[in-house]
Amino acid sequence: MLQAVVRFITLPRFLAAVLPVPLSAYARRLGRRDGDSSPGRNDAAVSTGVLLMIVGALLKDGAIGQYVPYNWLLGSLGLLFVSIDHDRRNSWVWNTEGKATETKAWWRGIIIPDLVALLVFLVYLISETKP
Repeated sequence: MLQAVVRFITLPRFLAAVLPVPLSAYARRLGRRDGDSSPGRNDAAVSTGVLLMIVGALLKDGAIGQYVPYNWLLGSLGLLFVSIDHDRRNSWVWNTEGKATETKAWWRGIIIPDLVALLVFLVYLISETKP
């Protein structure tokens, strides 16, 4: 596994794995409506989009006839649904009345989900590296 990681970490592959996160956040920021009053930090929560990229890559591989590991397909779909549920229920700052506000929590709403999605994406790319 260590050899695969060392073989994987070249600048173009590293950038291809890491750049989708800030690019997705920037695209979300550009896509905001004029007068949107929600906090700008909510645009940084892109974990669901990164997980969708993994599912899209797996479906693309299957469509062109490449072998698709079903454990990756089922695992990434399961993680995608967990991410959507977490984003819906647990990633928000709560007010004193116990209701969710329009602001995402930094750690449980943005940083940890984004890091988990990026880690899964990196592991997927490493697992695709041929020896």
